[in-house]
Amino acid sequence: MERHSECKWSGDCPFFSDPRGFSPDMGKRLMKRYCRNDYHACARYIGRTALGTGNIPHDMLPGDFERLESLLGSLLATAR
Repeated sequence: MERHSECKWSGDCPFFSDPRGFSPDMGKRLMKRYCRNDYHACARYIGRTALGTGNIPHDMLPGDFERLESLLGSLLATAR
């Protein structure tokens, strides 16, 4: 699987358009890592793939796997 291309959702991802709370340098590094290279390792990408666009909080960070796990757990709990 090719992992060295830009995320297909970078154009409308809140993190990509405005990496809040980070210095410009850190924001660029995070975007380079998650949005432009290994986006398959991004919690936002995984969540959007599994749950759909409207179910991912705008303030969720690319490495926020605890929050992703909570969102997925909530989905499973309501499906039962």
